[in-house]
Amino acid sequence: MKLKKATIKLSVEKPENNSDSNSMYTVLHKDNTEKTSESFEDIQITEVNLKVYDTDNKLVYEETNVSGDLYSFTFELNVGIYKFEVTAKSNERDIFYGTLEETILVGENSLTIKTKFFDGTLKLNLKIGQNYSEVYAIETGQLTIESSTAESSQTYILESSDFSLAGVEKIYPLYPGMWKMKMSVNYYNKNLVEDKHVLEEEFWIYIEPSLEKFLEIIVTESEIINSLVSLPYINKVDKLQVLCNKAENKLKVTWEYDLPTAEFQVFGKESNSLYELLGTTNSTNLELKINEKNYTAIGVNVILGDKESGIEEVSIPDLNYISPLNNATDVLINSLLRWEASVPESNQLTYDIYFGVSSTPDLVISNYSDTTYEPDLSYETTYYWKVVAKNGEGGITEGPVWSFTTKKYSVYYNKIIAAGSEGVFILDETNSSSPTKVGHYLTQGRVSSLSVKDNYAYVGNYDRGIVILDVSDPYNPINVGHINTGGIVWEVFFKDNYAFVANDRSGLLILDVSDPKNSVQTSHLTLNRIYSVFAYGSYAYVCDYNDGLVIVDISDPENPLQVSQFDPSNGIGYLWRVTVVESYAFLVDNNSGLYILDVSNPENPVQLSYLELYDISDIEIKNQYAYVIIRGSGLKVIDISDPENPAIIGNINLRLSYTRDLFIKDNSAYITDDTAGLMKVDISDPENPYLVWQYDANRYYAYDVYVYQNKAFVADNFGELLIIDVSNPANPVQIGTTNQHLSPVAVQVKDNYAYLSSGGRLDVVDISNPTNPEKVGSFGIYGIAWGFFISDSYAYVPSYDYNSQTSYFYILDVSTPTQPIQTGKIEISDYIWDVFVENAYAYVAARNGLYVIDVSNPQLPNKVGNLELNYARGLYILDNFLYVANSSGVFIYDINDPASPSFIGQTWGFADDVFVIGNYAYVANLSMGISIWDISNKAAPTKLSEYQTNGMAYSIFVDGNYAYVADDYNGLVIFDVSDPYNPKLVSDMFWGTFVAACAYN
Repeated sequence: MKLKKATIKLSVEKPENNSDSNSMYTVLHKDNTEKTSESFEDIQITEVNLKVYDTDNKLVYEETNVSGDLYSFTFELNVGIYKFEVTAKSNERDIFYGTLEETILVGENSLTIKTKFFDGTLKLNLKIGQNYSEVYAIETGQLTIESSTAESSQTYILESSDFSLAGVEKIYPLYPGMWKMKMSVNYYNKNLVEDKHVLEEEFWIYIEPSLEKFLEIIVTESEIINSLVSLPYINKVDKLQVLCNKAENKLKVTWEYDLPTAEFQVFGKESNSLYELLGTTNSTNLELKINEKNYTAIGVNVILGDKESGIEEVSIPDLNYISPLNNATDVLINSLLRWEASVPESNQLTYDIYFGVSSTPDLVISNYSDTTYEPDLSYETTYYWKVVAKNGEGGITEGPVWSFTTKKYSVYYNKIIAAGSEGVFILDETNSSSPTKVGHYLTQGRVSSLSVKDNYAYVGNYDRGIVILDVSDPYNPINVGHINTGGIVWEVFFKDNYAFVANDRSGLLILDVSDPKNSVQTSHLTLNRIYSVFAYGSYAYVCDYNDGLVIVDISDPENPLQVSQFDPSNGIGYLWRVTVVESYAFLVDNNSGLYILDVSNPENPVQLSYLELYDISDIEIKNQYAYVIIRGSGLKVIDISDPENPAIIGNINLRLSYTRDLFIKDNSAYITDDTAGLMKVDISDPENPYLVWQYDANRYYAYDVYVYQNKAFVADNFGELLIIDVSNPANPVQIGTTNQHLSPVAVQVKDNYAYLSSGGRLDVVDISNPTNPEKVGSFGIYGIAWGFFISDSYAYVPSYDYNSQTSYFYILDVSTPTQPIQTGKIEISDYIWDVFVENAYAYVAARNGLYVIDVSNPQLPNKVGNLELNYARGLYILDNFLYVANSSGVFIYDINDPASPSFIGQTWGFADDVFVIGNYAYVANLSMGISIWDISNKAAPTKLSEYQTNGMAYSIFVDGNYAYVADDYNGLVIFDVSDPYNPKLVSDMFWGTFVAACAYN
């Protein structure tokens, strides 16, 4: 039966304005006129949230208004009985609320919800004065709190046990407005019972919605002292300003006031404390030494006869410099000035920045809003800087003058640029035995090629075009341009003022690079799929995946014309590289070998010879030798003095995996490799090349990450368990590794042990000393476990055996971590991947779906349910909701019935892992990086943001405000996710691979 829909038009009625109970207070001005301040209705409401519940108290609709008419909602519901709840907020602070229960009928339903303010809180601290407590005792007392309209009041009896010398705190919820407090205390002399006395005091207190007011009352022998000022009031001071000079450690407080006979009290307040009196004066300014105090606010009270104004307060910005450190040396000239600042109640801060070569630096910019500033720096220069923070309401903090000296300029004649998964690195090879990194530029996404012309590096950013870097200063590579090529940039070759781009399926692009900062495309030639290009004379030689070698006439760069084509007779793979020397073209077929062609007539290329070699990655020609790199092997030297009879005359075996690029400078060959990093080989004797140095790229493969006690435990599939100190997420430091060839793919931590899935084992590592982790236990399983789960004293391990193509689900007793013992095991006819255990049920992700296993009896696990699902990968459970990362997104299920999960909603896009906190799901999306989703409405999750990492985001773990991502060959990446709409990269540890390298002068 189809349920009938109804339209609801709902209006929210703000609380009624009561000028007595809602007004802040009445001020008696110096002209004896009274003025009532603004009411609570004038508080700026920033959002109004509506929630609708059915008769089962299940949330059926939710909407939040943040712009436009905040107080009106229009939506549809099925007919029935519902409860409506609204909450109004002002910058996350609850202000007022209302509820309504109503029967909804077919058609249009107009509803109005009346509201009332949220209660505030009075926190009352009662104390007895020191001398008084020694002589007198409390007999009885009474505290009456009543609203200024006398509509409500509360009376409290004070017994002798209620408060003492140390004091006792009481908390009272009170409706917002002015409350009149009357306190009376009866006391007697301990040595003379007949000596009885009564003290009475009357004062006022102002309560705001959802805020706490702190009031301290001290009973002495002769009076009751409170921390508030009693009525009547006089006018407060005007134009109060507080200048905090951190260098001189003093405060200068100034204000204006028209009554010359007034006396002024100046108070200081540290965070979460009461005001303390700092000084009294009859002038309109006061200078104070603040010593070790860290005041967050300064207040001034006016006293005139028996009248007081109450405290006018100004918050003081808290300002701290970060970098460069004071008196720092060897500072890079691309360094930023960094500082941090905050102010109570989140006032908007602005900054005046002073900077220069004088010890009293000049003002360079006013009312600056950021906390970093990029100055123009030169080498070997001492600079001075100062920041003044202003909150716009009279609070000013002036920082000290700091200085730093930039490093000396070195002229590098041995500069090498290498690029890969971690961006572009500039290395100094002045030390011939070991290069030193001097500059770095982090690209977004993968790097696919690198070429240098003059002092500009053209970085192929895979399918994101070409990034142009000015590398004239090796310390400070600067992005000066970008070209969107529309394809994957495999190679860029320069000739004269033109760049020829092998742009994959987008063909051959020709760019005018006479002005690198304004490079423009001049022409385009459509080809099938090109990987390499070499320009020589009036022709460009292009490697095409389908058509072999294509020769293009480029005499007119704006009108390139194909003139010939050559398909190698023995070609069984594809042409990957081409280079041309005089009248010869040298072609590399990745799957067959080296071809040498006579191209003296470019319109009729002729094959001269063929040398069978497999897995050639790149080729360079020097004199009469061709140098080729072989994937997984090393460097071979080929004598090509007779182009018709090439012969291998030299060879060096290197520990290579996936070799990428080769370039030759003078008598050195430079090789990039996924695992080995960057290597230099001496080729001065072509028959006997030898390795000079290897620049280790810290090559790891991060498959999983788990954060525990400020340490990230990373499973490196090609190596070890890595332990990284992340107490400062912006500067993660590796502090330990197992060094036992474990090759883990998954990790979890419990107490002082890390559990690893390592091939056909579950390994246990003692991490009580994180700098020296040690394997202490192991249990053999069939196949490999890509994920597992530790709960209480059990490990739940799903594994897949490639040999038998069978999956097993193990339950291990790890109550003695050094001796894991199998308690139960079942087979599952699927490729199982991960597991999450909750309330005695294990949820197992598999290639073809999700399996639910009852593990209440660890000896007899029992499969009780399953769901069909494609490529279920990572799992997470929170508040009886199951989140399943799979090939179509993250699917959300209600698991109140564990054996039969009920689908609710999903995110979109391939998902490999998911981590959930509150209303946010953090998703690892493999090659697409990470994404953050709002799941407050689980039926329709909303993507808030995404960030493209440089690797493959396999796993994600969120701890506090930071997300830790296992990014495959890119290693560990850390994001600040305090703002889910704008995740910020905090650190990207250098676990990179180099795909290209070259030298420049």
